[in-house]
Amino acid sequence: MHLNPSDAGSSVSTTISKSSPFAYSIASILDLDSSRDNFLATQVWPSARVAAQALLRYDPNSRHGGLFANDNNDNGEKMASSTKWKMCEFGCGPGLPSLAAAHTNHYSQVVATDLDEFCLELVQAAAKDQGLEHVITTQVLDLTKDPKMLLGLSTTAEASEGDDSVSEINAASSSSSSPRPLPSSYAWMKDIDLFVMADIFENSQVAKGAAAWTKFLMNSSSLHRPRIWVFAQSDRAQREIYLETLKEICGMEAKDLKWLPLEDCNENDSLWLVDLDETQVQYG
Repeated sequence: MHLNPSDAGSSVSTTISKSSPFAYSIASILDLDSSRDNFLATQVWPSARVAAQALLRYDPNSRHGGLFANDNNDNGEKMASSTKWKMCEFGCGPGLPSLAAAHTNHYSQVVATDLDEFCLELVQAAAKDQGLEHVITTQVLDLTKDPKMLLGLSTTAEASEGDDSVSEINAASSSSSSPRPLPSSYAWMKDIDLFVMADIFENSQVAKGAAAWTKFLMNSSSLHRPRIWVFAQSDRAQREIYLETLKEICGMEAKDLKWLPLEDCNENDSLWLVDLDETQVQYG
């Protein structure tokens, strides 16, 4: 599928092409209250484009290992995936990666999450417009809310109070090295195979919370070792806070973690930290 921004509507009289996962200016279709429009949250950032392209090209069932595999048979015919994955996008904004995944034949369920309910309305509208509402669902999720609770330091109430410093989150991780079950409020994550984050590090608290979530997802006793793909531009300062926090709470197992170009990510690794140069991102 060729991704082209011109496929997307940009005026009240224009609708989004059903062949495109792009979700630009969907608010004009919904005629939503403009006072609720969060400019930053509704933009399609470069990392989201790269994540979407990777999802469109990644076949988890490929005999070649999945990464950028050609899912056509020897006659050039499209092959059906034998096992469909379930995907969750954290901090989805307008949901380009989620919509892209839903357009493939590889995902039976895609859950787009964000703290901003306006963003989730955009995703819901785009999914309906593109005939993807049977695949895409949405959930409100605050990545900064429960990092200490997830890692076992405190109760939900305690974890929601104040800021989580790197040392506090590190202490939380050290206090309980055994795998922890999903809290009941997150039971919908139980069967997720792939978690995606693309340009979500808008501040240090989100970066630290995302690191805690990454650690939890990699070690939860309720999950079956999902893959986690994190995409961030080279010039995003907050991504280093994410990496620093992740290394501290994971210890030796994370000492060699670093940001890598997508083509250098190992297909067998459960965690990808994808570095990208926004000047090299394809927009057409």
